[in-house]
Amino acid sequence: VSDHIPKMKQQRELQRVWRNDAVTLAAAASVSSFQNVTGKTEGMVTELKAQNDVAIVAETALTTSLSEEMLAADALLVFQADNCNSQIPAKAYEYLYAGRPIIGITDPAGDTGQLLHRMGVTSIARLEDQAAIEGVLRESIDRLRSGSFAVPARAEVMTLSRKARTAELAQV
Repeated sequence: VSDHIPKMKQQRELQRVWRNDAVTLAAAASVSSFQNVTGKTEGMVTELKAQNDVAIVAETALTTSLSEEMLAADALLVFQADNCNSQIPAKAYEYLYAGRPIIGITDPAGDTGQLLHRMGVTSIARLEDQAAIEGVLRESIDRLRSGSFAVPARAEVMTLSRKARTAELAQV
């Protein structure tokens, strides 16, 4: 669960999803890591871990890029509420560079949702839409299990690098 959502909102969202067994099972089956999980939310995730196949990954230092846990995850979740639509968290770029499947729990119309879509991520659902989250998680589970979950093309992702952006600016 990303630190880009206020902790209380994270807890409310997880509690809401927690009450729906189908969503809980879908999330537990498809998610291999949660980052930056603390307090009450950690307790709920720990309970999910005990009941299903979920690993809790300790918070990583900000100076550490592309942690081993991120690179080993089955899929990476980007959480962002629609009140942050005009910003893209650095974590989204780290996830793209990791080359792992990405599930966006964010507004498809926001900057993060548009970036993910532009990079070929199709598993995107609004954080505020429980039914859409359930659908995206179920679909993601199926694609992860079948090995058909596409990852963003490396060449396309590298167009976001500082080097590529600097070269683009130099042409202006």
